Formats: sequence, structure tokens, C-alpha cells
Amino acid sequence: MKKSFSANRSNRKTRMFLIIGAALLLVVALFLVYFFIWMPLQRYQDIPYSMNFITFDDAMTDAADQSPLDVSKMLERTSSLLVDGSGRAPLVTSGYLLQGALLRMTPMYSSHAEALDQIALLRVYIRLEDRKAADELSDYIFENYLHESGLLCGRISEIDASDEALAEPERRLQQTVTSEDPSLNATTAYIRALLEYQAIWGKTDDWSRVVALADAIYDAESGFYCDVAFRPSSSNEDVYIALFIPQDNEDLMAESPSYRAFHLSALDLYAFSLLAQADSAYQGMYDAALALVEGGRISDALPLYAESYSPDNGGYIYYYGSSRAISLLPSMYTMLHLAEVGRLSPDSKAFLESQIFNVGYLYTAYDLFEGTPITSDELTSAYGLTLQIAGMTGNANLYVRTIEHMNRFVATLVTSPGRDLIFKSVSDQRNIVFAEDNLQAMLGLPA
Repeated sequence: MKKSFSANRSNRKTRMFLIIGAALLLVVALFLVYFFIWMPLQRYQDIPYSMNFITFDDAMTDAADQSPLDVSKMLERTSSLLVDGSGRAPLVTSGYLLQGALLRMTPMYSSHAEALDQIALLRVYIRLEDRKAADELSDYIFENYLHESGLLCGRISEIDASDEALAEPERRLQQTVTSEDPSLNATTAYIRALLEYQAIWGKTDDWSRVVALADAIYDAESGFYCDVAFRPSSSNEDVYIALFIPQDNEDLMAESPSYRAFHLSALDLYAFSLLAQADSAYQGMYDAALALVEGGRISDALPLYAESYSPDNGGYIYYYGSSRAISLLPSMYTMLHLAEVGRLSPDSKAFLESQIFNVGYLYTAYDLFEGTPITSDELTSAYGLTLQIAGMTGNANLYVRTIEHMNRFVATLVTSPGRDLIFKSVSDQRNIVFAEDNLQAMLGLPA
């Protein structure tokens, strides 16, 4: 009997240990499921769309094949000259002034790295499915360009390059319209790149990053984040004499009247449409942006788009100063955003066709009322954007002719550091390689 009692007690202890062990294993299993399965799912939002990268027809592909423009060569040269060569990898430096004919005409890198250039390079990596390079650059952008406001800043700079003693080519290299303050443009572009990343590589933990950025740039009650301001002339309220960054110019903001504003070109309609497809809570953002952008068309004579919009006075700002000059570059980005959602107006398409087929050039600025160029300075970055617009709208004739125009700007000299890249000629027979010109072209060319 004693032996039987001892055996029963031993069996009960064994069963108790098994029950406790099973309970502990269940707790551990639930812990692992929570942290490694459930929690990551909360950080990821399925993106139910397919990317609308350009579908190149035979005519477009043939034109690109016969051109010196080649994405792989351009990216390789961009990496060696503007990324590794500048010593700022993984960042792409925004420009490089090539050596001139005289010994004193030494080469020079721009002192700043524009956020939009980094994001354009990131989108090139994503399009080419180079995940390692995309991960490295995306993380660097988020860690180094994120402003305390929750938006990305417009650029980062190594030095203050505002030296008045610089010659014109050097000044041209160092020119920038962005600042180290919050940038709506940079932030929306980065949201677009993050969504494209998710579309290709599936589940990531970047959705929380997308949500934080989207919430920082738009509020249903107050609208889009205003990152610039303007002040009208005291003698003519229809003439705006200053465009400035509010954080850097508190004295101008104190002068009455001053109005907050944001650039229309910052409203990436396709990015907002992707957000709305992923989460219907963002449909209002897309609808508001589309209405503002379409309402900013200037006129039948000049079917470009306003520079900015001010929620403070409910008006569009078309130009600054008294020259009535409409800058083409912001309108090019705005037209591309419209084309990507199928809303580019026929007269805007006709304007581009007229400039490419009839005039033969795209200039930096046009007269507000007459719609004619007011400068002989070509806007080299506009051609890459035109490629993208032509591709998005299926306009093969415009695409092919634009390629032909772009061939003039490609460096073919074997010994040139800028070989295979697009360059811009400036004064003193100097040439500058700008990152924007080349990256936007890459986004419009067959990979």
C-alpha cells in the first residue's frame, strides 16, 4: 500500500509538471505570435494597386534604343560622379560644374543635396528593383531629412554657398529655391516613393511612416501644410513682391498683409490616390488636392498652372515681382501629376506639343498674358518630365521628338567625367551636370 501511494503521488507530480510546462509553452507561443506576427501586421497596410510605370510602345522603345540616353549608363555615371565622387554617399549631390577650358576654371560640387533629388534617385532604385540601394537611401532620407515638424526638409547643406564673389557658373551651380525648413513638396514625394516600394516588395513596416507623414501634411479642417508665404505690393495687391520661408523671415510675416501658401506642384495626386485606395480615410485628401490643382490652370493662352495657393485668402499666386514671368518647372511637375491620374487637360497637352514640335525648345519662363517665352534659357529638366508626361498619356510622337531634343544635351566625350549624362551649358562655356535633369530623364526612359 505504501508503495502504491508513493507511485500515485509521483504520477500526480508528473502530471502537474506537464500541465505547468504546457501552460508556459502556450504563453511563450502567444508571446511570439503577438510580437512577431500580429504586431508587424499592424504596422503594414496592404496596398491594393498595381504601379503605373510607363508602358513603352515600340516607337518609344526604338527611339530610346537609338539615343545615347541609357538608364544603366546614366545611373552608373550618376553614382560615380554625384554619389561616390562627392564623398556623400548614399546621397546624390545636386550638381557638378565640369572643368573649364582655362586652368582657373576648376570643377566644383554643389554644396547642397536637395531632398527631391534623393527621392528621385530612390524611385529609380525602386523601379530597377535594387532593394539594397533603396533601403539604404530611404533610411538615410528619413534619418537625416526629417524635420521636427514631422515633414521632410527641402535640402541639407555642407556650407553656406552664398558667396557673392563666385563667378556666374559657380553661382548657377549653387542656386537653390529650397531651404532646410519643412517642405511639403519633399514630403509628398517621399510618401510616393514609400508607396511604390510597398507595391513592389510587399509587406514592410513602412506603413506607419507613411501614415505619420500623411497626417503631418494634411488636416481635413485646415487643409495642406503651408511651407511658404508671400506678401503683396502695397501699391498693387495683385502683384506679389516676396515669396519666403515663414520660419526664416518672422519680420516679413509680421508685416501686414502676409499670407501663408503652398506650392501646387507639391500635390502629388497619384500618391494621394494610392493612399485613398489603401485607406478610404484619405479620399478627402485626394479630392481636395485634385480640386485645387485643376483650379490653378492659368488661361487658354497659357495653359500652365499657378505657382502656389493660399488658404489664407483663398487665391492662387501665379508669379512674383512685376515681370509677369511664369516659371515653367513647377507647372511641369503639376502637369505630370495630373497626367498620372488621367486629368491633364487637352490644352496643356497641346501646349507641350506646340513647344516641342513648333518652337523646338522648353524655356525656363513664359509671359503670363501672351504665353510666349521671356528668356532664351532652356529648362533641361523639363525634357525628362515631358518624357514622363508623353509616356503616361500614350503620346508616342511627343515622346520620340522629345528624345531627339534631349540628345543635344548628352555628354559623349569619352574623357569627360560627365560622359553619358545630361548637361546644361552656362556662361564662360562651362557645363553643369544637375542630378534633377538626369534622374527625371531616367524615370521617363525604358529600364
